[in-house]
Amino acid sequence: MSRPDQARRALERVCSGRELESIEEVYSPQFVDHVNDFEYHGIKGARRSVALYRQLGLWRSTLLLLTHRKLLRAKTTAARG
Repeated sequence: MSRPDQARRALERVCSGRELESIEEVYSPQFVDHVNDFEYHGIKGARRSVALYRQLGLWRSTLLLLTHRKLLRAKTTAARG
């Protein structure tokens, strides 16, 4: 799976809750997410990050922006919301 496809799947399917069980397939063990004063690392961090975004309803409002930004990056996938 290409990086853009992987990023799209992470956002559209995992963050949306449709495929939470696929989190290890689309997030790297080296995953790092910075959300305000919090940092989430690895697969466990990805689970916590996704849970936070879903709890706050943020994944819906940022999905298009994040997908666009992630698809523009071929080697390093980064998102800013």
